[in-house]
Order: sequence, then C-alpha cells, then structure tokens
Amino acid sequence: MLIREVTIENFRRFREPVRIAGFSRGLNLVCEANETGKSTVLEAVRAAFFERHGAKSERIKSFRPHGDEVAPTVSVVFEVAGETWTVTKRFLQHPSVSLTGPTSRHQSD
Repeated sequence: MLIREVTIENFRRFREPVRIAGFSRGLNLVCEANETGKSTVLEAVRAAFFERHGAKSERIKSFRPHGDEVAPTVSVVFEVAGETWTVTKRFLQHPSVSLTGPTSRHQSD
C-alpha cells in the first residue's frame, strides 16, 4: 500500500483543511519544526484506517480541536496493486465512512 495524499480538517490543531500530497515510492520524510503537527498527521492517518467512525470514546473526542464542537474529518488517498482508493472518515457529529475505488463506492453512516 502506498499513501498518496492525506487531508485533515477539524483534527486537533488543524481546524482548517490541510492537504499533504506528493508522496512517492520509497522512503518519504516529513520534516518540520517541533509542535507543527507531524504526530497529529500520523494520528489522523491511523484513525482513518483503524478507528471506528461511530465511536464516541474519550480518545475519539480528543481528535476535536480544544473547545470546538466540530466533526474531525480525515481523508486518505492510497494505492493498492496499482489501483487508487480513497477512505474518508468523519467522527462524532454525523459520523460517516466512505471507501471509493476505481469501480465502486461503499458508504455507511
């Protein structure tokens, strides 16, 4: 699996949408100063693949920016066996998940 693009909105420090793209085969490095959100980006990618979109645990609630009642949203574009897929998850308010591939789309609320 190759991650191609990550978009994060209302996820911890990232209130406005942030898009990170340009990943390529091989090793990709993300270099920024301390406290700029590198670990938050990794946490968002992990949430996109491994957290239930409908969960309401304290961990999921911690995804919200401090003091805001918004819906954290993460979208990851990735490639598997030469095919491009996109998983998008919205947590807490109107939770949803969608998986879109080259020939199909699966969605749940």
